[in-house]
Amino acid sequence: MTEVQISNSIQVIDNFLPPEVFGQFSCQIMGSPSYRVLPFTANAMEAINKNFIEIQAQAMLFNRHADGIEYSDAYELNYQGIKSIKKLLKIKKLWQMRSICIMGQNKSYQGMYHADFPELNLIAKPKIAILYLNTNNGGTQFKDGEFVKSEANRCVIADGDALHAGVWQTDTKLRFVLNINYEEDKTSYRKRLVG
Repeated sequence: MTEVQISNSIQVIDNFLPPEVFGQFSCQIMGSPSYRVLPFTANAMEAINKNFIEIQAQAMLFNRHADGIEYSDAYELNYQGIKSIKKLLKIKKLWQMRSICIMGQNKSYQGMYHADFPELNLIAKPKIAILYLNTNNGGTQFKDGEFVKSEANRCVIADGDALHAGVWQTDTKLRFVLNINYEEDKTSYRKRLVG
């Protein structure tokens, strides 16, 4: 695991999961039959614009909302990998985990800046983690100027209110990312073991 702090609020970790965990986990998530095509990338309001590039497919693995918790078969089938991710990110409360598949384009394109779960910022101090599942020339552009390229098993972590945008790839047909919104456990490791 190689960690780089690229700004005050953005951290990049290469080789995030152990190779034996990442290989199986990424193959299963990318091959999931449960992707749903959406006519937007950040929020449903984008569906009204005529930008045909802004389309993606997503598989919701876990979603916490006012009515309860929903999780998919993919969440259960890949629980060992998810358990490793939760431990490495020190997740106290998971809010949302979804896999996103972005279709390649002939020209690079950057989507709209957005925060993933803006309503969560009203009740908590959330974090976002983006785990890239395959390597390509797409990535994530942060509004503060930082660009993080999609490299398999690279994880970028930022504050939940960090404005960011997807950058479409031109060298692969599909780009896969795992997007995680969560609250971090800030207690010490020793305190977590005892308490």
